[in-house]
Amino acid sequence: MGDVPSKPDYSKSLKVIGAGFPWTGTSSMQLALERLLDGPVAHGGSHMVSNGKDFGGKWGEACLTRRAGHRERTLKLVREGIRGFVGCTDVPYLWFLEELLELHPGVKVVLVTREPEKWHPSLKGVFGHIEAWWLPLVVCIHPGLRWMPVMVSEFARQIRFRMSPSLGSTMRRRSTRRQQGRLGCSG
Repeated sequence: MGDVPSKPDYSKSLKVIGAGFPWTGTSSMQLALERLLDGPVAHGGSHMVSNGKDFGGKWGEACLTRRAGHRERTLKLVREGIRGFVGCTDVPYLWFLEELLELHPGVKVVLVTREPEKWHPSLKGVFGHIEAWWLPLVVCIHPGLRWMPVMVSEFARQIRFRMSPSLGSTMRRRSTRRQQGRLGCSG
């Protein structure tokens, strides 16, 4: 995951989006952008683990709200979620690229990639553990991570539609099984 999560500075606004999937250098991009832009840069992995319910709840709700087709509510959640950051990298920001560009029309986008032959196996290895049947039991007690099943489901959906049908379908099957057996931990 990323380095130490940045704290928002509400006098600053979004200037750069690091549009790279996880495991493509998003943590390094976060650190570089913080120096170049002299301000806080949000890294999804760091904030998911460290900023608890505020981060996971807001972005998890944004995922569900967008899926339900509530555009204005989704824009409001995205606006609130990115407020005070000069940049963002990693998921969930990547999933909301369209909304971020609409809210911040002058923002620059930096695409970071990795060789698919190396990226795909490393991602499958991580998601083999992150989608375990017992995940909802463990993350239920952590305020930020309890949204992990929603985030993993959204990640699988994005992969399926944007990049790799085989990886997306594997993640979708696991995610569906996990959601069916979910124990009802709520935010």
